[in-house]
Amino acid sequence: MSGADHPQGLYYYLGSVVNLSDDPEVHFKYIQAATRTGQIRRESNHYNPEKVKNFLKEAKLADQIPLIIVCDRFDFVHDLVLYLYQNGLTKFLEVYVQPRRLVLYVWSRHDFAICRRDARSAAYDCAGST
Repeated sequence: MSGADHPQGLYYYLGSVVNLSDDPEVHFKYIQAATRTGQIRRESNHYNPEKVKNFLKEAKLADQIPLIIVCDRFDFVHDLVLYLYQNGLTKFLEVYVQPRRLVLYVWSRHDFAICRRDARSAAYDCAGST
């Protein structure tokens, strides 16, 4: 049997070694196992952010917060906004957009050739919620 057959067991095993390792591949495997069990954490500093971002996008998780955390932490804002918008995950855009990120959000929306009225409306909505 493989680790894929027992995601909880693999998650717990990797959880016991991940804090002792600086190997990005060990951390990536742990992130994969955590994703499969719904137990994603954000403390690790030893992973390839591009690889993790792509994995989380491909995983098509119901909850996009792990992707938002990785993209925000490693400045993948443009990729994040494009992915969420193109996949109809606008409720997560609302979670992500905060006044301090508003300029990047509006720029990204404009960059994707989305109607300026929508970007102004988003800016107005965010400005009104502070």
